Amino acid sequence: MATSVVVAVQQQANQPGEWLMVELQGALEFVGGGVSGADLEVAVATMTYSVDQTKARLIIGTNVLEGTVQQLAKPFAVIQASKQTSATWEVQAFIKKKVLFNTRPKHILAQTGS
Repeated sequence: MATSVVVAVQQQANQPGEWLMVELQGALEFVGGGVSGADLEVAVATMTYSVDQTKARLIIGTNVLEGTVQQLAKPFAVIQASKQTSATWEVQAFIKKKVLFNTRPKHILAQTGS
């Protein structure tokens, strides 16, 4: 089972943003007490890139995943119905790249002091 998540990368005022698709092999499950609401933002991971931005590292809890940044064959446009009229759509962002994490996660072991 593959899971795709979309992450905002950058956006300037009154301009469509650039988003990034994150593709994982498996499922992300959030277990938290009392978390609800569609507009709630929860930080579940930290993602960093290599200097040349061709590789990425995703840390979720005590697990680390290594991935590669890939260009999409066909970019996606993220659109939303206009608030003024229902007959028009506004482009919110473009998705041109994805990060593919297709290996099993490695467990991070905490080092204890001697």
